[in-house]
Amino acid sequence: VVDVQIVAVENEAYREWRMDFSKRSLMENSGTLLCLHIISIGKGVERRNYEEILPKLNGIIFMFDITEPNTLHETIGLVAEAVFDYYGSDRPPSVLVGNKIDERTIPPKPSHVTTEQGKMASLRIHVKAYFECSAKCNVSCGTLLDYVLRMITGDRWR
Repeated sequence: VVDVQIVAVENEAYREWRMDFSKRSLMENSGTLLCLHIISIGKGVERRNYEEILPKLNGIIFMFDITEPNTLHETIGLVAEAVFDYYGSDRPPSVLVGNKIDERTIPPKPSHVTTEQGKMASLRIHVKAYFECSAKCNVSCGTLLDYVLRMITGDRWR
Protein backbone atom coordinates (compact mmCIF):
# COMPACT_ATOMS: atom_id res chain seq x y z
CA VAL A 1 0.00 0.00 0.00
CA VAL A 2 1.35 3.40 -0.97
CA ASP A 3 0.53 6.33 1.28
CA VAL A 4 0.54 9.40 -0.95
CA GLN A 5 0.34 12.83 0.57
CA ILE A 6 -0.29 15.72 -1.82
CA VAL A 7 0.30 19.16 -0.39
CA ALA A 8 -0.74 22.27 -2.31
CA VAL A 9 0.81 25.63 -1.57
CA GLU A 10 -0.70 28.54 -3.50
CA ASN A 11 0.99 31.78 -4.46
CA GLU A 12 0.05 34.56 -6.88
CA ALA A 13 2.53 33.33 -9.46
CA TYR A 14 2.51 29.57 -9.07
CA ARG A 15 1.07 26.56 -7.32
CA GLU A 16 3.31 23.95 -5.79
CA TRP A 17 2.30 20.30 -5.62
CA ARG A 18 4.30 17.70 -3.73
CA MET A 19 3.80 13.97 -3.94
CA ASP A 20 5.30 12.52 -0.79
CA PHE A 21 6.08 8.82 -0.96
CA SER A 22 8.21 8.86 2.21
CA LYS A 23 5.92 6.40 4.00
CA ARG A 24 6.27 3.82 1.25
CA SER A 25 8.22 0.93 2.76
CA LEU A 26 9.64 -0.25 -0.57
CA MET A 27 11.44 3.05 -1.23
CA GLU A 28 15.06 3.14 -0.07
CA ASN A 29 15.22 6.92 -0.21
CA SER A 30 12.60 8.55 1.90
CA GLY A 31 11.37 12.07 1.32
CA THR A 32 9.63 13.96 -1.42
CA LEU A 33 9.81 12.11 -4.71
CA LEU A 34 8.30 14.76 -6.93
CA CYS A 35 7.70 18.46 -6.48
CA LEU A 36 5.81 20.23 -9.26
CA HIS A 37 5.60 24.00 -9.53
CA ILE A 38 2.69 25.04 -11.71
CA ILE A 39 3.35 28.51 -13.06
CA SER A 40 0.32 30.39 -14.32
CA ILE A 41 0.71 32.64 -17.32
CA GLY A 42 -1.56 35.59 -16.94
CA LYS A 43 -1.91 39.21 -16.07
CA GLY A 44 0.10 40.22 -13.04
CA VAL A 45 2.59 37.37 -13.34
CA GLU A 46 5.96 38.98 -13.83
CA ARG A 47 9.47 37.67 -14.21
CA ARG A 48 10.34 38.36 -10.56
CA ASN A 49 7.82 35.71 -9.51
CA TYR A 50 9.82 33.02 -11.30
CA GLU A 51 13.10 33.91 -9.62
CA GLU A 52 11.99 32.45 -6.28
CA ILE A 53 11.23 28.99 -7.69
CA LEU A 54 13.85 28.58 -10.43
CA PRO A 55 16.60 27.44 -8.01
CA LYS A 56 14.33 24.62 -6.76
CA LEU A 57 13.63 22.93 -10.11
CA ASN A 58 14.84 19.43 -11.01
CA GLY A 59 12.82 19.32 -14.21
CA ILE A 60 10.53 21.57 -16.20
CA ILE A 61 7.26 20.87 -17.99
CA PHE A 62 6.32 23.72 -20.31
CA MET A 63 2.57 23.29 -20.91
CA PHE A 64 0.22 25.14 -23.24
CA ASP A 65 -3.38 24.86 -24.45
CA ILE A 66 -3.55 23.61 -28.07
CA THR A 67 -6.86 25.43 -28.57
CA GLU A 68 -5.27 28.79 -27.69
CA PRO A 69 -2.17 29.47 -29.84
CA ASN A 70 -1.28 32.52 -27.74
CA THR A 71 -0.57 30.19 -24.78
CA LEU A 72 2.17 28.50 -26.82
CA HIS A 73 3.68 31.88 -27.71
CA GLU A 74 3.48 33.04 -24.09
CA THR A 75 5.06 29.81 -22.87
CA ILE A 76 7.91 30.08 -25.34
CA GLY A 77 8.31 33.79 -24.70
CA LEU A 78 7.85 34.67 -21.05
CA VAL A 79 8.51 31.39 -19.28
CA ALA A 80 11.17 29.89 -21.52
CA GLU A 81 13.01 33.22 -21.67
CA ALA A 82 13.07 33.52 -17.87
CA VAL A 83 14.34 29.94 -17.58
CA PHE A 84 17.00 30.46 -20.26
CA ASP A 85 18.18 33.69 -18.67
CA TYR A 86 18.46 32.06 -15.25
CA TYR A 87 20.04 28.71 -16.19
CA GLY A 88 21.72 29.36 -19.53
CA SER A 89 22.56 26.07 -21.23
CA ASP A 90 22.77 24.21 -17.90
CA ARG A 91 19.05 24.05 -17.15
CA PRO A 92 17.14 21.08 -15.72
CA PRO A 93 15.70 18.55 -18.18
CA SER A 94 12.56 19.92 -19.84
CA VAL A 95 9.60 18.84 -21.97
CA LEU A 96 6.93 20.77 -23.86
CA VAL A 97 3.32 19.58 -23.51
CA GLY A 98 0.28 20.52 -25.57
CA ASN A 99 -2.83 20.02 -23.44
CA LYS A 100 -6.54 19.65 -24.36
CA ILE A 101 -6.09 17.23 -27.26
CA ASP A 102 -9.61 16.03 -26.51
CA GLU A 103 -10.78 19.29 -28.10
CA ARG A 104 -8.87 18.76 -31.36
CA THR A 105 -11.25 18.21 -34.26
CA ILE A 106 -10.91 16.44 -37.61
CA PRO A 107 -10.25 18.32 -39.76
CA PRO A 108 -8.37 20.49 -37.27
CA LYS A 109 -9.50 24.04 -36.71
CA PRO A 110 -7.05 26.53 -38.22
CA SER A 111 -6.82 28.27 -34.85
CA HIS A 112 -5.60 25.14 -33.02
CA VAL A 113 -1.90 24.39 -32.57
CA THR A 114 -1.00 21.30 -34.63
CA THR A 115 1.26 18.48 -33.50
CA GLU A 116 3.85 19.64 -36.04
CA GLN A 117 3.78 23.19 -34.66
CA GLY A 118 4.24 21.81 -31.14
CA LYS A 119 7.22 19.71 -32.26
CA MET A 120 8.79 22.72 -33.99
CA ALA A 121 8.31 24.82 -30.85
CA SER A 122 9.97 22.11 -28.75
CA LEU A 123 13.02 22.22 -31.03
CA ARG A 124 13.08 26.01 -30.76
CA ILE A 125 13.27 25.98 -26.96
CA HIS A 126 15.61 22.95 -26.83
CA VAL A 127 13.54 20.59 -24.69
CA LYS A 128 14.04 16.82 -24.53
CA ALA A 129 10.62 15.88 -25.93
CA TYR A 130 7.19 17.05 -27.04
CA PHE A 131 4.00 15.43 -25.74
CA GLU A 132 0.31 16.01 -26.24
CA CYS A 133 -2.27 15.02 -23.65
CA SER A 134 -5.70 15.67 -22.23
CA ALA A 135 -5.62 16.19 -18.48
CA LYS A 136 -9.43 16.31 -18.46
CA CYS A 137 -9.85 12.93 -20.19
CA ASN A 138 -6.60 11.41 -18.85
CA VAL A 139 -5.25 10.75 -22.35
CA SER A 140 -1.47 10.20 -22.53
CA CYS A 141 -0.99 11.57 -19.00
CA GLY A 142 0.53 8.32 -17.72
CA THR A 143 3.09 8.24 -20.53
CA LEU A 144 3.98 11.87 -19.87
CA LEU A 145 4.34 11.36 -16.10
CA ASP A 146 6.44 8.23 -16.62
CA TYR A 147 8.74 10.10 -19.02
CA VAL A 148 9.07 13.08 -16.66
CA LEU A 149 9.88 10.88 -13.66
CA ARG A 150 12.51 8.99 -15.66
CA MET A 151 13.89 12.26 -17.02
CA ILE A 152 14.24 13.77 -13.54
CA THR A 153 15.62 10.65 -11.85
CA GLY A 154 18.07 10.01 -14.67
CA ASP A 155 16.52 6.68 -15.70
CA ARG A 156 16.60 6.48 -19.49
CA TRP A 157 13.36 6.30 -21.43
CA ARG A 158 12.80 2.71 -22.58
